Amino acid sequence: MNPHNNINLHSLKRSTREHFLVYQLNCNGLSNKLSEIKLFLYSAKPEVFCFSETFLNFKFEPKFIGYISFWKHRMGRKGGLGILVRKDVAVKELALTSYCEPQLELHGVTIYNKSETIELINLYNPQKNITQEEIEHYLHQLSSPNIILIGDFNAHSPIWDSRGRTNATGKTIEKIIGDQTHQIIIHILIIITR
Repeated sequence: MNPHNNINLHSLKRSTREHFLVYQLNCNGLSNKLSEIKLFLYSAKPEVFCFSETFLNFKFEPKFIGYISFWKHRMGRKGGLGILVRKDVAVKELALTSYCEPQLELHGVTIYNKSETIELINLYNPQKNITQEEIEHYLHQLSSPNIILIGDFNAHSPIWDSRGRTNATGKTIEKIIGDQTHQIIIHILIIITR
């Protein structure tokens, strides 16, 4: 039995802050940044911290005091994702069905925050041309009206790139932003896509 399939209902003292803090880092290798990341986590205490390009494997998965870790390793070199959720936050790992020809690396969790449910998808695009069909494949598997898509999209568009660059994945994200059925992700994508 996977321990991440159960909801974490630890009874640690909850933060009194009103904001729910989520951070994402494309770390380009996690091992050489562990000290800095742990210092940040233990001082800022965000509810969620996501990693892309961890370059980890099953032989080494770092531990973080006060956090539950969810890892998704890429077979072979580089890649890899991680999600840390503070232990006083109720969480359950999402079971997502892969797209038929997946280009994205992704995984997710459901977070139970007060009276709301938030589905968070952490993703990494390894410089591929992501289609609208692939992103919608994953969005259609989500049931919460509160969705956070976070990660390294490697998507460029003049909408959020001040240098005016564009690419196929950027155009895909533009289409999704323009689609009224996915209005909930508009603010998130513009902020986190570089």
